[in-house]
Amino acid sequence: MRRLLKQAEILKVVNGLSREGGDTLLAVTDLAKVGNVVIGSVEEIVQVIDDMASTGGSEEALLGLIREYVSGFTAITSNLEIKRDGEWGKRLFESRKIVSSALERTIINQAPKKLAAALKQRDVKAGRTKRKISDLRADLDQDNYRVARAAAQSMQESLRLADKIGLNAKAHSVANEMVGQLETFSDQLLEDVHTVPDEYKERAKQHVIMVAHLMEFLVDSEQADLFLRRA
Repeated sequence: MRRLLKQAEILKVVNGLSREGGDTLLAVTDLAKVGNVVIGSVEEIVQVIDDMASTGGSEEALLGLIREYVSGFTAITSNLEIKRDGEWGKRLFESRKIVSSALERTIINQAPKKLAAALKQRDVKAGRTKRKISDLRADLDQDNYRVARAAAQSMQESLRLADKIGLNAKAHSVANEMVGQLETFSDQLLEDVHTVPDEYKERAKQHVIMVAHLMEFLVDSEQADLFLRRA
């Protein structure tokens, strides 16, 4: 990333050497070689991001590359007047589209499913119908919990990056959906926890702690503490 940021800083010089500045003019002058090297470095990162998203790389590694991309994109657009219809502008905004798609399909769209898998529920009869309650008698699925916690952490990081890559509305919509999932489950859990037989109390406690930890990531620590006290 340091190499890319240093290259982006060079664009200050390139911009200063041009009377007009901006990528529309610079891209067709001799100074274009410098800009093409910098834009090319960004596109190399984008290719790695796209490949990783397609082949199933780790979320942590993918987010690290997207952070690197965002830093490079921001440095370039800060040091040069990029126009969407200019040659460099078209290349940069096409790269942003690819990165947005990678983040959306690999992390943002998958996060609610991963959270739901950790929130154990079971059906009970209520007259002629059935309703779902929190399944506090079941063993806590540690694997699903770890996946849900990682998804919650990844969503928080995605929210910080989304605004830079044109994905802000989508990221916040999904984050709110996950908060709604968790709040609905936690409210039901608070109703159900008082009816758990003594032999399942320890299991129920594990579910309570899991929900509190997830709340810390998706809501805030105050809400998590309040939930713990109520439970």
